[in-house]
Amino acid sequence: MASLGAAWSKWFACTLEHSHGEWPVGHRVFRPGKRFGMHIGQISFGLALAELELTVATLPNEVNFTINPPFIDRGATESLVLHYHHRLTEQGLLKLTGVANVDRAISAVNELLTTKECEALRAESRALWWEQKTVRTER
Repeated sequence: MASLGAAWSKWFACTLEHSHGEWPVGHRVFRPGKRFGMHIGQISFGLALAELELTVATLPNEVNFTINPPFIDRGATESLVLHYHHRLTEQGLLKLTGVANVDRAISAVNELLTTKECEALRAESRALWWEQKTVRTER
């Protein structure tokens, strides 16, 4: 888990640094645009998994839950995948949705994030997130 955290932090910083302007990709030029910023966590997580050559299993769509309104409850009662994008508190925790089964999952994640083991990672992620948000707001 520590190696994944380190790789994810590294790729988050790298992705954030390169989230503006243009990237040459083969014979094309990739222009991330404004909406790219909210996906940096997902993109950097995927890059970390690829770097570490970790095996990834896909999950069924009904467990995929975005915590951005409007909330679509797909009926899953456990093992939710939470897409939080910008729905973070200033403390770096996930915001609740008002959907009971989802809020239980969010509370479990937030409880984990407030443990001593996760505090340093949360502090670093929070700093990177607010830096990214500030850069995005200034554009």
